[in-house]
Amino acid sequence: MKGSQHPQQQRIQMIGSFSETRVSLIPTAKHNKISILQLNCHNRKDTMLSLLNTKQENLVLLIQEPWVYHHNLKPPTHNAWRRITANITIGEDNNKLLTSISINLGEGKKLTLKSLYNAPTTFEAINVLNNTLSNNNPQSSPTIIAMDSNLHSKLWNPRGYNHIHPQAKDHIRICSSKGFNLCSPKGTPTFT
Repeated sequence: MKGSQHPQQQRIQMIGSFSETRVSLIPTAKHNKISILQLNCHNRKDTMLSLLNTKQENLVLLIQEPWVYHHNLKPPTHNAWRRITANITIGEDNNKLLTSISINLGEGKKLTLKSLYNAPTTFEAINVLNNTLSNNNPQSSPTIIAMDSNLHSKLWNPRGYNHIHPQAKDHIRICSSKGFNLCSPKGTPTFT
């Protein structure tokens, strides 16, 4: 976000269920932006470990479908990460599809990040997000919604991929009515 202070170089990993987590981070004069990476790991160990072992300047990693250890159902950790396990506190609606984090940037500034995963066989998470947007005022602080919606639209399908979900059009309309804009340029594929 232009003009925002960049907190310390400690990455935050968001995984899991719905919760509202608040994190205070101390700004530094060296950095003046926040870098966010969103990735669907498709439950692949090699993708997850590659992500962990790649030097990145991203402050926040929003991960959908992370690979997890089978014995404890937790993702691998890394000493450079501060993992927020959002499945500790589940929201009142007992929803596990939307994770929210509120970052205190100092000087009364706050940034809200929402990460959504919608299973490809249902549109339940889209309804959850639409209800959340309808019942809350996302414009009270800058908000970024990152999602793996598993919805196909001409706005983000790869060239030549013609399958479109009608729900995508409704979802875009609702997000637009709440002041959200698609960050990627039209036609930029979000999957291959």
